[in-house]
Amino acid sequence: MTDEVARLTDVLSLRDLAGRYPAGLDEGGFDATWARSLFTEDIEMTFPVGSHR
Repeated sequence: MTDEVARLTDVLSLRDLAGRYPAGLDEGGFDATWARSLFTEDIEMTFPVGSHR
């Protein structure tokens, strides 16, 4: 049960992170500082309209 709760917590955290990226683009708040608050050096995210590395 504990492993499943941890997994679900991780999934929800990633879902929140992935949602904050396009929301920031929509709101016009996307700058280098904001991007660094979302991404680490080793992340790659792919969306239908583009990607970030």
